[in-house]
Amino acid sequence: MSITLDIDEALMKKAVEFTGVQNTKQLVEDALQALIEKRAYRLGVELGGNDPEASLGTDQQAA
Repeated sequence: MSITLDIDEALMKKAVEFTGVQNTKQLVEDALQALIEKRAYRLGVELGGNDPEASLGTDQQAA
């Protein structure tokens, strides 16, 4: 998928410095994956789950 993003320059610089990831595409993909994992973990905790190895099923993963 190809999209155009207008990302805050200071935020991008901070992300590159913090992660060491220089490739913009990889940096955005890593950030999206981290967001998905964080939200999935929160949802699991809210639902009373406690299995750290659990993951979203293929029909429930974000597209």
